[in-house]
Amino acid sequence: NEITFDLMKWFKHLLCFLFFYGYSQQPSHLLIGEDELAGINIYSSIQDIDNSIVLATNSGLFRYDTLNFSSINSNLIGDQSLFGLIKNSKGIIFCYNLSGQIFCIKNNQLQLFCTVPKEYLSSVIQLCFDKQDNLYISCKKLLNVNLDKKISVLYTFKSEEASSLAIDKEGKIYFYD
Repeated sequence: NEITFDLMKWFKHLLCFLFFYGYSQQPSHLLIGEDELAGINIYSSIQDIDNSIVLATNSGLFRYDTLNFSSINSNLIGDQSLFGLIKNSKGIIFCYNLSGQIFCIKNNQLQLFCTVPKEYLSSVIQLCFDKQDNLYISCKKLLNVNLDKKISVLYTFKSEEASSLAIDKEGKIYFYD
């Protein structure tokens, strides 16, 4: 009797497992942009204030509004590859290319904000903003771009490589050298 009871208990567990396994949900997934982004490399992405997704690619900027992909208008000549999407406190999105041009998106158009002087360019650029929307650029040097777009050197790195930048809640900038 004890063996029969254990066998029936085991059989009930097996039936419950099979029942729930057979009727469990399959994970849902959605493949987007397979055709629209074929052959395009995506380097960075960010969510805009209208909840659309902005993509920085080797072919410029694209916006995905949960239904369609569209190209963000630009007058870029030459280096179309864009990187490092970041927002300031007003939600304006910025990015850069490897030629040292810093861009912002206004009225769904890519506009040149400033250009890093050639003598400061490195293979990597890092961007961040403080609470007053001053832009900080890490390249061969740590640069500050104020609201009047005046560029000043804050620090010269020991190596010729850019440093990662971080800003804490009080607005202090951190980097390593």
